[in-house]
Amino acid sequence: MGYTRILSPVKGVVGTIPNKIGSLVSSTSTDPLTTVTGIANIYAYFSLNEKNLLNFTRDIPGTTLQDKLAHFPDVQLLLADGTVYKHMGRVETAIGQINTATGSSGFRASFINPEGLLRNGSSGTVRSSRTIKDALLVPQRPARTDAARRGGRPQGCELPGKDS
Repeated sequence: MGYTRILSPVKGVVGTIPNKIGSLVSSTSTDPLTTVTGIANIYAYFSLNEKNLLNFTRDIPGTTLQDKLAHFPDVQLLLADGTVYKHMGRVETAIGQINTATGSSGFRASFINPEGLLRNGSSGTVRSSRTIKDALLVPQRPARTDAARRGGRPQGCELPGKDS
């Protein structure tokens, strides 16, 4: 008997190593030696509630789910520390049914990870853009709530005009 060197066939991050150097392992051992997770591409799983799923179905061009996913705009990943990940992602798959327990449908976006910054199991927020037609854009900075003026509960906002 002797020591064996084991190489991973994939590049990635090594998980926990339950065995110590010198441990006896055999082909009948049920536990894996370790798990290697590839990190070249990272998947972000997210859900859309029923209202947003209806918007997706109505607003994104295409007749099939795959057509709609192909036309879905690229998505951003907001990392746990609040920064925006510098590579845009692509929504690749979606579950066509609504989970009755949660009232939502699952989606998966893929992000390239050339710097190795992202890890499996991390958390973040997936953001997508959408076009809203005939909307009024209110600048956040100059808007002042009625409540600030009257000392009450916010009910609207006042925009600075010519006489401000």
